[in-house]
Amino acid sequence: GKAEKLLKKHGYEKDDLAASVLNNIAVLNTAQGDYEEAAMHYQDAYDIKRAIYGDNSVLLTELINNLAVTYWALDKPAAAIPLFKKSIALATRQVTYVFPNLNENEQVQFYEKLKDDFERFNSIAIQWADKDPDLVMRMFQNRTIIKSLQFFTHQRRKNHIGLKNDPVLNDMVSRLKESRDRLGHLYQLPLELLGDAAEVAALEKEIDALEKTISLQSSEAVYGDGLNPEEITWKDLVSKLQPNEAIIEMVRFRKYDLQSSGRKTYFGFTDSVRYAALVITRETTTKPAMVLFKDGNNLESRFYNYYKNAMKYDVTDNLS
Repeated sequence: GKAEKLLKKHGYEKDDLAASVLNNIAVLNTAQGDYEEAAMHYQDAYDIKRAIYGDNSVLLTELINNLAVTYWALDKPAAAIPLFKKSIALATRQVTYVFPNLNENEQVQFYEKLKDDFERFNSIAIQWADKDPDLVMRMFQNRTIIKSLQFFTHQRRKNHIGLKNDPVLNDMVSRLKESRDRLGHLYQLPLELLGDAAEVAALEKEIDALEKTISLQSSEAVYGDGLNPEEITWKDLVSKLQPNEAIIEMVRFRKYDLQSSGRKTYFGFTDSVRYAALVITRETTTKPAMVLFKDGNNLESRFYNYYKNAMKYDVTDNLS
């Protein structure tokens, strides 16, 4: 309360500083088990950030996740689910337009953070799959996004195109890098400094066009034929399946839950590992079918060792 009064007194109640303070207060509320207060402070911080950076700024991602998890703890799916989806949408935007320009170390760090966001989403999507069928579809889509993260492709692309020694192609690659650099910078700006918001959309459109043109002209198989993550959906895959075929995506994730340490409580991943099999056939119309394996810990230890030994010593395996 004192912090909020001080911010208001000095005219910072709508400032980025206020959002950071409110976020920290909400973290303390969570540690004390007061989720209603935490949700209120997270929501206030979120509203401030949205006013400063715009509704679709990637700088909102962490705050959106915090608010979504708090609503999840309060068992308010109507409030939480749209926020979880928005967080994934913002992450996907970065995958498409920023990730390819990062260096190797930055790519690894980016992937590790993204992996945690998707893993948390999967844990909660499984829990609430009956409340919103779209969550299972989103899980499958997330897999295509993760698979599209081609590590170290920037150098491979440079080497591949360099062999062609094509000035026009090299110029397009140079323009693509400049556009990605510029867009990465714009993603970080508040609305008042952004100036022309249309520049962001124009750069995204230019990057999409350059990606497709470069891939077509270079026959660049290493870069996924120029397709962006969002351009491949489970519906696209259904149309390519034969009547006797199926696609099964195995999704591994840790259970995300409330945890305690001394007198403090916090949200985080537990040691419990789960696997979800997402199945698509020609008959899939609304969402992938799902089979959940809760005992992932034994699958990765006792059962795996049993299977490995059965293969090694040619033993009849009736358990696997």
